[in-house]
Amino acid sequence: MRGSASELETTYQPGQVIAGKYVIESVVGRGAMGVVVRARHTELDEPVALKFLQSSWVGEPELVARFAREARAVVKLRSEHAARVLDVGKTTDGTPFMVMELLEGEDLAAVMRRGTIDVADAVDWVLEACDALAEAHVNGIVHRDVKPENLFLVERHGRGQIKLLDFGVSKVALTGGAVQEVLHETTSMVGTPLYMSPEQVRRSRDADPRSDIWSLGCVLYEFVTHRPPFLADSLPEVCALILESEPTPVRELRPEVDEGLADVIARCLAKHPDDRYPCIAELAMDLLPFAHRRQHGTVEHITRIQRLAGLTRVHLASVAPGASDRASAPQPMPPAAPVPLDLVVTRTNDFSLDAKRPRSNLAVWFGAGVVLAVGLGTALWAIPRGEPASV
Repeated sequence: MRGSASELETTYQPGQVIAGKYVIESVVGRGAMGVVVRARHTELDEPVALKFLQSSWVGEPELVARFAREARAVVKLRSEHAARVLDVGKTTDGTPFMVMELLEGEDLAAVMRRGTIDVADAVDWVLEACDALAEAHVNGIVHRDVKPENLFLVERHGRGQIKLLDFGVSKVALTGGAVQEVLHETTSMVGTPLYMSPEQVRRSRDADPRSDIWSLGCVLYEFVTHRPPFLADSLPEVCALILESEPTPVRELRPEVDEGLADVIARCLAKHPDDRYPCIAELAMDLLPFAHRRQHGTVEHITRIQRLAGLTRVHLASVAPGASDRASAPQPMPPAAPVPLDLVVTRTNDFSLDAKRPRSNLAVWFGAGVVLAVGLGTALWAIPRGEPASV
């Protein structure tokens, strides 16, 4: 990796001002291509993350293009599960950077290193990644590098929430627009081998949304079994396993995993793309029974945006308890009597119902008695009275 830690500390100093409005506070991370620093917008007094292309790569046109491609890809996404790009620019020496929301948390690779993951939590995380990918696929973007390191767990509203990172190797093909971008015309490998689909191993340019579904299957397999589905000592061996071998069945490694969930993972890992889920929405629907109840909204959003884009016809037709809710779920009620056609209930919000309900017999008799008493009292009052006797 180019750029040692000491070089980065020298390049990005606390107090350094970028583009006249971002003051660097500290270096928070670095990778093979980029450096991420914490900064503060001087006018808005808001913390942000600045992601720079490492200066040693600035002379590489393809890497500069990849960096720009990430910004163009992510700025189109509105999902709360995709890290937002707020701005782009270049330093005075020509180094490109993007301004992103600052995320506080850790990636799921770090979470896995601490021990076994609850299955319902694992499904929740994958569904939230599905939300970001569903919108990306609608925009013609294939991520091509879904892996635990690119799933970042942040604190939101008192619970963990996933942000999908690093669209830098994404394939963008904006249908109907002026941009038709296909990089890596050769068979060069793009992505992380442990999570790459067979077609991606053969030729990266052949990746389509079903390649991301394969990668999600690899990630979920690893979350629930604590090992990748295809693991070997060398890159050629890993690629051979991906192309030719089947992974150890999930339930052999973790017997308590529901058979239905194991089947979903196996379908994601089908060698031929046509044998996998055709779209993220249909994968999300099959994952929903194994997630927490709160993920119904996530799956509803996924199915809606992909249905409107013509990628699926599935609907979230009913609400069933999530996996973690089943033990405490109430027992089924006996079949109800037929409901009269004139019984109309309109939900106005989560807290009130405006309903026309048939009155009980007691209410009818009570109402009739009140009317009778009032009428009788009125009649008696109207009877002529004689003059009072004099003393």
